[in-house]
Amino acid sequence: MPESWIQPASSACIGAVLSVLLASIFMGGADHAYATSICVLGLLLIGAFALFLAKSPPAEPLILGGLLAAMALSGAAGNWDVARTEWLQLCGAAAIWSTGRILGRDRYIIKLAWYASMATAMTVGVFAMIVYGLSFGDAPGVSRMKFTFGSANSFAALMAIGVILSAGHIAYKLAHHTSHDISIWSRIGQLPGKTILSLSALVVCASCVLLSLSRASLILTALALMVVAIASVLSARDLRRFWNRSVRQHPIASTSAVAVSLFGIALLLATETQLGSRAVDLQVDAQDRWLAYHEYWKAWQHHPVFGHGLGSFNQVNEQLTTIENAPQLVTLGAAHNVGLQWLLQTGFVGTLIMALIWLAIHCRIVRALLKPVEGANLGFVIAVLAVSVYLSLHSMIDFPLELPGIMWVYSFLLGLACGIATSDTKSTEVSQAS
Repeated sequence: MPESWIQPASSACIGAVLSVLLASIFMGGADHAYATSICVLGLLLIGAFALFLAKSPPAEPLILGGLLAAMALSGAAGNWDVARTEWLQLCGAAAIWSTGRILGRDRYIIKLAWYASMATAMTVGVFAMIVYGLSFGDAPGVSRMKFTFGSANSFAALMAIGVILSAGHIAYKLAHHTSHDISIWSRIGQLPGKTILSLSALVVCASCVLLSLSRASLILTALALMVVAIASVLSARDLRRFWNRSVRQHPIASTSAVAVSLFGIALLLATETQLGSRAVDLQVDAQDRWLAYHEYWKAWQHHPVFGHGLGSFNQVNEQLTTIENAPQLVTLGAAHNVGLQWLLQTGFVGTLIMALIWLAIHCRIVRALLKPVEGANLGFVIAVLAVSVYLSLHSMIDFPLELPGIMWVYSFLLGLACGIATSDTKSTEVSQAS
């Protein structure tokens, strides 16, 4: 392919990826066999096209595919009618990670993917708000925003990703496109016009997280935003100057920002009765969840090495259900803990493989923070790591990563960040200069 076609073809690839992701989200997170099959076929075709674009195809996708195959064999004793759907979902994750890994070498593509991802999240949020508003006319009792997911917590996880990406983009613009010698309020006024997209996405996605009434998402999104803020400050080229100019010389603005934030949170908690009721139910929900975890842990110990097999969760859940624990287990479609889910289905071997893949990917991404890379690349890596913090913690108490649509979004972001980490310094500098 001629050099002049590479960048347009890569841009088209980004658009195709996000179109498939958007389709998976509108199909309930692609949590059904037919939706999974359609989306995975699209992701595999896009992955093949990305490999065609690559001058030197990386070896990691082959290694990743081999590890996933080993993991699947470790859970081969399960229900294949269900297991093949889970296997397809993992194949889709591998394909989309590989696509991001190849495309993430170019700084222009990273900026395009960042904007497009925020626009995609905002589009989902706008549709969700429309559906949520219309639902009150037919069912006044509707109180939590779920959109197509059927789970308010899972929908909130997707919107939280939009919040983190848009907040990370704003932090990047503040750090690299405004003066450090003025107050934060003046710097906000200096933000370039393109930031209107990230500001809009932040407002829409944050509103959706709030309307979902997901306690975990509200708390963990705030934690992820703290990660973005701290990492952005630490990555400043002159930390001492940043601190002196922006904080010490403008204590009124800094104090006011904290005060307004705390007042807004306090006012929200004091006046929002639904959030209040959710807070009251927290202890009961935690006890129910802990009982479910205890039952799954005991079930895993019956098959600790290779587990009960992929696709076996519902069958095992039915076997565990008794009259006493039915209120806690009968309505669950997942373990609400991704670690327990994998232990139960694939045992210690499969879970160890998945953990090693996750660690290898993140070790590669952290390398990007140690390289002389600045600007959009560094800002995007920080945002992706914050997304990873959020999803990793949320998946310990819920099941967002069990939904293919969210898992694929996560895989694509990790792939793009790995592309940044594996691009050599020389090519990165040339890309930045262009």
